[in-house]
Amino acid sequence: MTVHAVVANALLLGALVQAVTTVVLWRRRRVPASVAAVSIGLFVMVFFEVGLGYQKRYWLHVPIGERAIGARS
Repeated sequence: MTVHAVVANALLLGALVQAVTTVVLWRRRRVPASVAAVSIGLFVMVFFEVGLGYQKRYWLHVPIGERAIGARS
């Protein structure tokens, strides 16, 4: 497994933990629903990003990755 893949899996795990945490906090009325929605959206985006990378679909993997880190192309 390459360093790139290890970092991708770490990001995916981090996004999952964040999404679960915000949903729990939202259910306890500690954060607004919009925070939970953004966290779930981030998890979904990272999930697809990792999947596209593993499938070697770079035509979509690279632009999504650039947008995720805020690069301009």
